[in-house]
Amino acid sequence: MSGWDDEADFLGGGGWIEVDREPEPEPPRRGLEWGPAQRRLAALIGGAILLIVILVVAISSCGTAKGSAERAYLAKLAAPAAGSEQIGVQFSALLRKSPTLARVSLTLTRLAGAARQTLAAVQALKPPKLLQQVNVGALQAFQLRASALQAMSQVLAEQPGAATASRLAKEGKRLVASDVIWQDLVQSVARSRLAAVDITATPLPASQFVRGVDLVRVASFRALLKGGAAAGGAAGGPVLKLGDHSAAVVTWQRQVNRWIMKTGAKVAQVKPDGSFGPATEAATKALQTSAKLTPDGIVGAKTRQALSCSFTRPLLERTTLPWVTLRMPMDTEKCAQPTGFQGLRQSGQITLGSTPLVR
Repeated sequence: MSGWDDEADFLGGGGWIEVDREPEPEPPRRGLEWGPAQRRLAALIGGAILLIVILVVAISSCGTAKGSAERAYLAKLAAPAAGSEQIGVQFSALLRKSPTLARVSLTLTRLAGAARQTLAAVQALKPPKLLQQVNVGALQAFQLRASALQAMSQVLAEQPGAATASRLAKEGKRLVASDVIWQDLVQSVARSRLAAVDITATPLPASQFVRGVDLVRVASFRALLKGGAAAGGAAGGPVLKLGDHSAAVVTWQRQVNRWIMKTGAKVAQVKPDGSFGPATEAATKALQTSAKLTPDGIVGAKTRQALSCSFTRPLLERTTLPWVTLRMPMDTEKCAQPTGFQGLRQSGQITLGSTPLVR
């Protein structure tokens, strides 16, 4: 056996023996060691920073949104406010033109309808809590305007009398009051409430209706009535007949409806739509028949005078005795005495047959 074999046997059987080496030491760590206390401190600092960021974003967003609801509401209110103001411009122009009373009545009816639309627009708004009182003021102003215009139209549709100008002026005061309400309960209240919460640079809608208080005084309406009658009022309007369509027809339809209600005539009331149809013709014929006129259904001077007389004097009243008639005083010399009536134009005149009996 050779020497190499003996060495192999000594090493354990002919192979290489791997020698285990000791691990090399790790290089030393740089920086601080983060223990539990340091981690808690870092968490607190991070939370504080996050909270500050959230607060900054919240404050910034609040600053951007502040007053947005109020501004949006006022912007929506501006549209009906401008529309109502434009109705007032048309109203003032109408009174300055001195048109016929029929034309004034018809135009006022149209303006009243437009005023109701602006009122409905405000009713549909949803004001923010800060401006709820402002919305109430706007509603009050628009309600006054719509109702006053409608009342004026109805007054002018009636036979003009001594109190007509005063009645119109009363409605005119309501229109002036609507302007005061707009200034005091809409603009002033909105301005003060917005300023109280530091909402500035917000435009407030304007809505002035009456352009000159003199337009709605009694003297102005008297002049309007005088000019309108001269231009073709109820007692001297145009000839109307079946098939006509005009503002004068509307006035006639309303007046003949008043006659039907007053006298209880057995004829249907007509719709004041400006169209002289069969119903208007039938009502006209009933009026002509009651006034002993030829029932041709045509509205002429005599038919208008008969209608006027029915409004300006009380109806004749009969006693329980069929041959005894109590004659009431007449208010105008133009109204003819009923056919078959004998007697003087004296208050309280009674006739028995053909013999006058003075009370």
